[in-house]
Amino acid sequence: GGDCTGLMNSVDNGETWREIGLKDHWFSHIHHDLVVKGRVWACAPGSEDVPEEARDQAAGKDPNPRPRYGRFRGLYRSEDGGETWNRLEMARVPEELCQIAGEDRIVGVFEEQTVQETRDGGRTWTDCSQGLPRLPPNGKVWENYGCQRGRYKGIGAGPDFLVICDTRGNVFRRGADESRWTEIPHGPVVYTHPERELRPYKNMPAACTIVVDPHDANHWMITDWYAVWETNDAGKSWHSRIHGAQPLVPFTIAASPFDSNVVFYATADSRMYISRDGTKTFGKVVGEGAVGESVNSIAFSRVTPGLALVTGGKFNPCVRITRDNGATWSLCATNGLPAIRPDLGWTKKDGFYAPYSIAVHPKRDEFYIVLGGVIG
Repeated sequence: GGDCTGLMNSVDNGETWREIGLKDHWFSHIHHDLVVKGRVWACAPGSEDVPEEARDQAAGKDPNPRPRYGRFRGLYRSEDGGETWNRLEMARVPEELCQIAGEDRIVGVFEEQTVQETRDGGRTWTDCSQGLPRLPPNGKVWENYGCQRGRYKGIGAGPDFLVICDTRGNVFRRGADESRWTEIPHGPVVYTHPERELRPYKNMPAACTIVVDPHDANHWMITDWYAVWETNDAGKSWHSRIHGAQPLVPFTIAASPFDSNVVFYATADSRMYISRDGTKTFGKVVGEGAVGESVNSIAFSRVTPGLALVTGGKFNPCVRITRDNGATWSLCATNGLPAIRPDLGWTKKDGFYAPYSIAVHPKRDEFYIVLGGVIG
């Protein structure tokens, strides 16, 4: 399920797809029932109520042609493998569903605040949040960038238990026959490559998914803003598993045409990463100023080994050049290009441009660049 494009179905292991309806929804989760054959659930909760975006849309300033507001919402259930769907009547819609294999109980996370369960196919739901911390009185979901104790995004299931994590990386467990959730104490998370990873957090900030290995009930994984985390002792200790490269809004990735071990990997809000061992490990680009910061696009020369140009810069839009596969960098001359604001910051003004995409001729060192207007 996508955003406003409806549900898609494949019956050949993903080789081909066809539309099966329910357009104009934002689907956050699809769950194949583990007990009832042919039963499929689809969650379309809408999105967070962001007041600024609601005001922009009301004023006609929302640039998104499919705005988050005005989408249809609902929890849908199919009994024939997704061919037809029924909308269940309920005031709130879960973001994610979970199920212990062999149990007819379906558990859902609602509005990132509570957990509820149904044992009758979704007709009725009862609270099963007992033991889970709640947001403080008057607390708002998006305070502290949404990294909060008491805000829940990810839930998973083992062979006889459920696990859930809040967006501060606190993990809770509930056995199939237990009446309450119990927090699993864990020390500070361990960065496997501390010298290369982005920020020395002691927790897992903005944790949003948790899964249990179906072959090992003690092996779990969590994703958050910056990393993938792994535990092999049922949540008592956590280690990063990203080999030094943050998965934070990846913009682009490219490999040298002369040495496939050299890979550039660019994300939002951080410096570009370079691997020299075929992506086994990564290290951040080093250098002063804007070099390697918030890269949008990469172009490796097909003629000159080691030569590459990159564009981007969230706060310092520019074009950078390397002649040694990223060991050293310098700002590239921009003679002949429209004016590029040297320090964009948050003070956008008319008349300046930001470099977005760059490409190279396949047979000569001739580069092509696309710039976009910066309009306040």
